[in-house]
Amino acid sequence: MQQNPLKNYNIFALRGDYETTDMDVVEELGLDPAVANTPAINDAAINKMYLQNLEEYLSRGMDEKAAESLLASTVMPLLLLLRLLLRISKNSTICKRKTPTLKTSSIGV
Repeated sequence: MQQNPLKNYNIFALRGDYETTDMDVVEELGLDPAVANTPAINDAAINKMYLQNLEEYLSRGMDEKAAESLLASTVMPLLLLLRLLLRISKNSTICKRKTPTLKTSSIGV
C-alpha cells in the first residue's frame, strides 16, 4: 500500500527549499510533532520564537511592555506574510515530497 506524499508547509519549503522538511523545523525548535505537515507549523514556529525572544529581552532587563511592543512590530508582519504564502501555495503541488514506501513481495509455495 502506498502512502500519500507529505506536504511541507514550513516557510523554507514555501520559498523553494525542498530539503528542509517540517520535521526538521519541529526538531530544531522543539515543537509538537502534530504541527508537522500542516499549515499550523509556521504559526507554532513564530509563537515559539516570539516567546524565546521575549524571555531573552526580559533577561537582559528590558521592560515587558517595551519588549512586547518590539516583538509585535516584527511578528505581526511575518504572520501576515506566512498566511499569504500559504494561501498562494494552497493548491500548488510544489511543496509535496514523496515519502518512501515499503515494497512487499509474495512468497511462492
